[in-house]
Amino acid sequence: MKLINNIDTSDLLISLNELDSMNIESLFHKAVNNFNYGNKREAYFMFKKVVEIDPAYIHNPEDAGGDNAYFYLGMFYRHNIKDIDGAIELFTKAVELCPHDGASWENRGYCWMDKGEYEKAISDFENALKGNFGGTDEGEIEETIKEAKKALKKEK
Repeated sequence: MKLINNIDTSDLLISLNELDSMNIESLFHKAVNNFNYGNKREAYFMFKKVVEIDPAYIHNPEDAGGDNAYFYLGMFYRHNIKDIDGAIELFTKAVELCPHDGASWENRGYCWMDKGEYEKAISDFENALKGNFGGTDEGEIEETIKEAKKALKKEK
């Protein structure tokens, strides 16, 4: 078993050498497709390669929110590796790169909720409501803000 960043690479559908031959736009598109179809480990290595090639790469920068590898890496860290601090760091890079990306703000907010950092969560959720969503449910975010405010009151 070959491990990279503690992730088994022995049965990846794509060879790591193949990633070196792809242009960044094709690589990003393939990574998103893998991510969306459940091939999260393949997507992880593809997004890592995108960041290695160009840490400031934004796919479709003309979109209001933009799309970047840090968002997807943050999702992988949060849901697959269960590394909340790592996910926060990646979502932070995502919002620095694409400050109007509501989904990155929202997901970093959920990470802050997981850590019990309700004030930071509320701030991120409010920023998410100002951003471009691409399918995010604004009502769900508003409800989560209410939950965070209740939790914050209980702490005080």
